[in-house]
Amino acid sequence: MKRLMAVLAIMVTAPKFFRRSVNVGKLMFAARVSGLLFDLGLDVKRLPVLPHANFFIEVSAIHKTDRSFHPKRLAMRFFGWYCVGNTNFDSCAFLREGVLVESISIMRSWAAAEPDLAKAAEREIHLIVEYLYKVFGNLDIDKEEQLHAQLLLLELAANK
Repeated sequence: MKRLMAVLAIMVTAPKFFRRSVNVGKLMFAARVSGLLFDLGLDVKRLPVLPHANFFIEVSAIHKTDRSFHPKRLAMRFFGWYCVGNTNFDSCAFLREGVLVESISIMRSWAAAEPDLAKAAEREIHLIVEYLYKVFGNLDIDKEEQLHAQLLLLELAANK
């Protein structure tokens, strides 16, 4: 029943181009990745139009070319792209505050449970830490507080 609900939720929010070429395997893969993104704190249904379409384009492309691609790997990659490399970033897609910092520990726990994900997780963690370090450096706050926040972030990044 849960699988059916996940598939139906993806069908309702998926763009028309995705629904036209739909098959159950692709829907299940999209639902798994969407659920993993939800675990990371990103709700696919709340994404702005272009990132939302990019999610389904990416899912379609990967499912078509490599059906053995790990859904957690795609979730980490999309999360990193949306949060760091995306020009249409909108924090309303986040489920709660502190998602970027929390995602680091979630990705690390995935990598610990499945060592083949370790390299991908560390790559995305590095991107997130680098991004947050720059953000903290540009905040209009006391220099001491700024350095303290950056130090805590570096400790988090080094805490493997």
